[in-house]
Amino acid sequence: MRAAIPRETLPAYPTTYDAFVYAEDYRINHFCHSGNPKDFAIFNHNRHIDITCTGGLNDYFVVYAYPPGGFWYAYLIELQQIEPWRGWILLYLARQHIYQVVIQTTHDGHERFLEVKKQLGL
Repeated sequence: MRAAIPRETLPAYPTTYDAFVYAEDYRINHFCHSGNPKDFAIFNHNRHIDITCTGGLNDYFVVYAYPPGGFWYAYLIELQQIEPWRGWILLYLARQHIYQVVIQTTHDGHERFLEVKKQLGL
């Protein structure tokens, strides 16, 4: 297990482009072999952040970025400044060989992300 992120440190979460790259790696190296949309792959983005990719049902893929060691904090007020995880739901457009962002937590929030994920059956 990795150490928690120190107080008042903002982890380097991946960009949307990074999410595309991780989704494509998962699609080619994991999903295409198993065909199981419940399968997943975990990638190490940096020393603080891991990436989990899953999905494939109807060409929808889900990418999560999170600190597996969590965060250190001293005061409850610090929790308001912490972004616990980031997520993307991506649609793979096979004809163009590109991904389209359906929703991402940085623009739409965590609650809306989870609602859309449930609506899509992911």
